[in-house]
Amino acid sequence: MVSVVLGMLFCLGLALAVMALVAVPARRAGRDVLSERGEEVVGSLRDRQLLSR
Repeated sequence: MVSVVLGMLFCLGLALAVMALVAVPARRAGRDVLSERGEEVVGSLRDRQLLSR
């Protein structure tokens, strides 16, 4: 069981490292991380969340 938890933590750390290597330089260069469609999806999810409160 410990090995499963450690494996999951390792995968999570690896995923965060890859995201940091991709997203941080893109933001510094002035590029958006999400595409236009992705921004629309996130915006609609935010709107739905606010309406449900």
